[in-house]
Amino acid sequence: MKAISKELLDRFFELASAKLSGDWILLGGSVLPYLGRPIRATVDIDLATISLRGGEHQLELMEIAESLSLPIEAVNTAAEFFVRKIPGFEDYLIHMFSKGDFCVYRPNVNLFIQLKLPRLSESDLADMREFLKFAEEIEEPIYASLLRQMISKELEKGDHRMKRLKSLLEALPAG
Repeated sequence: MKAISKELLDRFFELASAKLSGDWILLGGSVLPYLGRPIRATVDIDLATISLRGGEHQLELMEIAESLSLPIEAVNTAAEFFVRKIPGFEDYLIHMFSKGDFCVYRPNVNLFIQLKLPRLSESDLADMREFLKFAEEIEEPIYASLLRQMISKELEKGDHRMKRLKSLLEALPAG
């Protein structure tokens, strides 16, 4: 499979702007390559619509993937399931790309962490740590106290994520 890069995402968005409209959100591991932080290979593009109706466009997304020689399963809208669980997610989006009636946003660092926190795999932790570094470099607000509260609630579950949750706590800026 082809690794997702900023260049590939730019081509994807250009093609998507000719077939799709509305406000979309780039999610998951493909956010970091778009930001110039390709810390690991990722092979899928997770998208959601702000209206949470991206699944209606799955066929068009597959066609775009195929035209870029990506497997059709490389582009999906399953992440909408997780986005819809976060009230007010729209307030944590940052514009990335626009052409015509097609617009793409990314989550800010706080929403990114909130979306990845329930699973928190090793790659999720690496993504979060890198996004935190990026956010600090560009002075994107990090709501450390809110994130600490969320992580503390997850720690109470005492599950397999304990070590990674503690590591994430340590990566948060003071304050």
